[in-house]
Amino acid sequence: MAATFGDFIRAGRAELGAAANAPEPAAEKVPAAAQGLYRLVAAMSRCAEDLVPYGDIDAVVRRPDLDSWMRAAVDVREALRLATGSLRPINGHGTRRIGDLPGMLTRHLAAATMSLTVGRDLLHTHFSASAWGELQRRSDWSDVITSEPVTSALLEELADWARRLAPLTARLSFDPAVAPATRESLDDAARWLWTTGAAVRTAQEVSPVPSSGHPLLHAVPAYVVPARRPPREPEPVTELCEGISIGALRLRLAACGAAEDATWSHAVTAAGWRSVAAAAAAAGHASGLVLDALIKRVVDSEAGPQLRAAAAAVETAWSAWRRAAAAWGVMTTETSGLDSPKVADTSDLLLRMGRLAWNNPHWTPGRGQSAPLRDPADLAPNSAGIGGVTAAVHHTWAALADTAAADLGAVRGAVRAGRLYVPTRSLPEEYDVPRRFGPALPAQLDKLEDAYRAAAYASAQAAMALGAVAVAVGAPSSILAAARSAATRQHGPGWRHHQDPRGPAGQQARAVVGPGPVEQAVRQLGPVDATVVLRAAAIDRAARNLVAEARASKQNGLPTAGAPAGTWPSAAGAAARVAAKDYPSGPPGWLAGTQTDSSQPQLQSGQPPRPRSLRPADVHAQRHRRGK
Repeated sequence: MAATFGDFIRAGRAELGAAANAPEPAAEKVPAAAQGLYRLVAAMSRCAEDLVPYGDIDAVVRRPDLDSWMRAAVDVREALRLATGSLRPINGHGTRRIGDLPGMLTRHLAAATMSLTVGRDLLHTHFSASAWGELQRRSDWSDVITSEPVTSALLEELADWARRLAPLTARLSFDPAVAPATRESLDDAARWLWTTGAAVRTAQEVSPVPSSGHPLLHAVPAYVVPARRPPREPEPVTELCEGISIGALRLRLAACGAAEDATWSHAVTAAGWRSVAAAAAAAGHASGLVLDALIKRVVDSEAGPQLRAAAAAVETAWSAWRRAAAAWGVMTTETSGLDSPKVADTSDLLLRMGRLAWNNPHWTPGRGQSAPLRDPADLAPNSAGIGGVTAAVHHTWAALADTAAADLGAVRGAVRAGRLYVPTRSLPEEYDVPRRFGPALPAQLDKLEDAYRAAAYASAQAAMALGAVAVAVGAPSSILAAARSAATRQHGPGWRHHQDPRGPAGQQARAVVGPGPVEQAVRQLGPVDATVVLRAAAIDRAARNLVAEARASKQNGLPTAGAPAGTWPSAAGAAARVAAKDYPSGPPGWLAGTQTDSSQPQLQSGQPPRPRSLRPADVHAQRHRRGK
């Protein structure tokens, strides 16, 4: 069974509890303990960075419309940055390996750091980086991780860790034998950790975290594609249900990226699409028979009406899949074959669902394999059996819903790429094609897209109805229903892909740790709300990053006055381009020390790259879609 984020977060909490009860370290060991604190707070800061898809300039200048939880994310990020900066000078005497750090307290802090770091890495397994440095989803859990309930729950988790660490950090500075600089840094870090804990309070009051937030966060599994498990003969009901769940997971993972593959991959063929659609229709029909048997088992329970509604939705969905299979007609691609892994997975799904519905352990879709339907008492003898079979059907339709949506996008991609053909003899006489195959007609392509659109909608409705049944009967797939519901509530455009802090801009920005002029001015006004100080510090940090990126831009190829039109600036100048639109001309007075070299050409706002010319296949497809 794959590890989940909850496994690591619970281990980290246990280590924090042990650290709070650890004996006070001697004065000479406080710097080592502070180094352990620095590592842990830095790991927390990286988690907070993931939750804010905006850069510093965007967050403090151009995003006045942030909702309460996104504003809390910005505040938590800044507070943890400042806590990390307060502890960083203690780390200046040189770092040692985690295992060599002395003291019981330090060992517990190191273990908590490891748990949080591994948990964060687990979340990142569900994303990949594109060639442009943007994060892309790899699984259906990607949308769950970036959803509002889960991101809010993670913010609450970070705030809770900060509240646990704040008194521990302050306690380390009580010993008068500790160096004054160390005590001051620990006190500053404790203050920012308390601020971190309070930063989410307003968001909690305005919009409490949904009850599903923390369970979903803890349930996020590591991204692992399970090995295919071919059906064997015979398999009991429990093994059939387990095999269906594994095959459905493989299908859901395969759905990500299917649209991109359809434009070029020779393994993605019309024969494969047709086979998947036919198997989906047959498996869906068998799942409807399974639901009919379950209805007889729960006829007098509260789940009865929900099961009947789900059975009606499933009947509509498998009929839509049958129309999608028929819509292919005689269409083909330039290659043929059934090499796609989805073909094998849907075939396995069909075999197991059929053997779940019919009382024949050797059942196959062939005509000679008729058998009586399975007895409902044998299918689900008790409540656990009802939950297991419900989960199998629910997993099946969640996978078919994702497959239908992915295949709809893939078919559209194949149409744009001009990959769909029909035999020339099937074309009307007015089409003079001097080859055996010609492009599919626009009417045929429209019918195919409409069929997949209907299959995607009907499958999604069936999956939703089955999710309600899973929750009602307490099926193991209840968490899947909550995950699919949460995925529709996005917190932001996605996790931010951060610039490498080892680059020139990152090194120069990290060199300044103390309060900036805006923060100093705010503090001179007297006692103010901690979040106001946080935003002042964020403005100072954004300005430092801006200056650092402006210096680095001279070395990273930003377009100058003599650069050709249409040149796209490098990523290092993103903040500079934003600031050029929002700041008045001329640097502020407190940046006057940064001299501008008038001999250098001034920056120009970058023009986006010109659209890529359509390939001949694109033009070919567009002409035929217009009927020309």
